[in-house]
Amino acid sequence: MKKLLLLIGCSVALYPCTVWASPDPPLVSSTLVFSLVLVFLFAVGFGWLFQQLRKMSLLHRETLTQLQALRQMVDVAPWPMLLIDRQLRVVQCNREAITFLGQGNIQGRLFADIYPEEASHPMLQTLQWGSDAEAGAEYIQPKEPPTTLRLLQIDSQPFALWCGPPPL
Repeated sequence: MKKLLLLIGCSVALYPCTVWASPDPPLVSSTLVFSLVLVFLFAVGFGWLFQQLRKMSLLHRETLTQLQALRQMVDVAPWPMLLIDRQLRVVQCNREAITFLGQGNIQGRLFADIYPEEASHPMLQTLQWGSDAEAGAEYIQPKEPPTTLRLLQIDSQPFALWCGPPPL
């Protein structure tokens, strides 16, 4: 359908050149038809543009709700959780994480300052340097205390979700 409209638009755009290049003056009715076709094409084009803008708006709204849902999940989780951004700063944490790590205000601080044992993990380096990492990749630390690190992708922005040991 878009190719057909493009073909019609090109032929309509070239029509005045062929008419006005002829020795006879252009007909009033052909100019009227050209104007009507041009108005129709502009209406279709603006309709398509409006539809694309609306889709983008809906996707953005859905993304905001995904990020909000993730933040709420971190807040109410019964085990320590940290949401880490690309700069390896803690974006979100819960009370259990503050208790587990034995530190005060964690939000906004570098993960390396908070938990240096896992700061040099390759998955965090991947997150920081923007290497191609598969969203959903997960690493479970085998030593005590067991922790989990998972890479996430929300609105094409990478995050890492760190989970501490589950409550006993």
